[in-house]
Amino acid sequence: ENVYPSQTKTFENDPLEEQPQESTVATLSSPWTADMSQHSCTECHSMFNNFNRRHHCRMCGNIFCNNCSNQRALIPPTSIVLVPKGGKKALPPEFRVQEASFSPDEDPDRMLTYTAASAASGGAGNNNQEELLYGKGLEERTKLAREPLRVCHQCHGQLAEVQEELRNSNSNAMRFNHIDPTDPRRLLNSPLAFTLGHEIRKAAYTLNNLLPLP
Repeated sequence: ENVYPSQTKTFENDPLEEQPQESTVATLSSPWTADMSQHSCTECHSMFNNFNRRHHCRMCGNIFCNNCSNQRALIPPTSIVLVPKGGKKALPPEFRVQEASFSPDEDPDRMLTYTAASAASGGAGNNNQEELLYGKGLEERTKLAREPLRVCHQCHGQLAEVQEELRNSNSNAMRFNHIDPTDPRRLLNSPLAFTLGHEIRKAAYTLNNLLPLP
């Protein structure tokens, strides 16, 4: 069963070719639900106010209270719901004037991601073996896929079985941290760092400055 709530359409290559069959899969992520279109939590139906704030699930795009979206999980890049270009407070289409759009995003193409899958890897049914090709939001999706994102309880349960695989492929823990001992930045170590990778680079540059290479 496919755990990703996204819509896919497969375009097969010429069946007459003798080469291994490949396909291009267009994956449409779930839409971002506008704040103004919902006044209560999708799960517990508690009303939103100044103390009970809205939170979006980054997999299904629906709005939940904090208690119903207090889980974090790694999400496949093609299934991540991107924040609209207008920001988290973007108005839904019905509140806009003189604008023909059916998506809360000003650029709906950002919801599309194209991947390549071969028949040997299971085609469109095996999302974990697909190779990301292109998409307007691809760079943002790739960056977000490295960190656990806020999800609702239902999506958290659906993603549980693929967390280990995503940790081994997309997470920051598997990234290669490039250290250049000749980089001038080694002499300008900032006391502030907001990522573990930055802290590791700072420590490496400090050791290199104290114990320079021969």
